[in-house]
Amino acid sequence: MLTKILPSHLHVTAIGIGSALGAGGSTVFPIAAGEIANSRGITTIPPLLLGMFAAELVLLCWLPGLPAKTPGRQASLEEIISLQFWR
Repeated sequence: MLTKILPSHLHVTAIGIGSALGAGGSTVFPIAAGEIANSRGITTIPPLLLGMFAAELVLLCWLPGLPAKTPGRQASLEEIISLQFWR
């Protein structure tokens, strides 16, 4: 979806940033969950996971829809910025 929303000259940078954030999150969250469970007990893991799933759902709903395109025309940056994030 990212390659359809952004102009072609931003594809590599945006995918690189997204990959770096995903890799960082995949290392930070398990360590943080382990430390919280170590200090407060294992019973804190299910509420923590439920909160993380809820946050992911909110982020998923926050993704913009694709702007309407005519054949052979790429969406301008103004069209992308003006997308409504809350449907």
